[in-house]
Amino acid sequence: MFYLFALFFGVAWGNQAVLRFAIASEVFGLASLGLIMGVLGVAESVAAMLGSYVAGVAFDIFGNYNVMFYVGIGISVTGIVLSCLLKPATAETKFGSLVK
Repeated sequence: MFYLFALFFGVAWGNQAVLRFAIASEVFGLASLGLIMGVLGVAESVAAMLGSYVAGVAFDIFGNYNVMFYVGIGISVTGIVLSCLLKPATAETKFGSLVK
């Protein structure tokens, strides 16, 4: 089971690491790609920093991690819904001032 998990996790993690740049540039364009990736990086770092602490506090209060799993599921579903609302960038927003 561990090797099966490692295979799927490795493929999924590798894909998201590469595809985040392609998807962000398709949706938001190249003109803002640096800013968007910077904001995503900071948000991911803050979430990683606070996640274990908040989960520990929740465990101390509730005696298990169930609440944190439900919070994670809620955040994931919200992200899926919001990502379905995104539209691809137009030529002008995709390349910024390069298209005139």
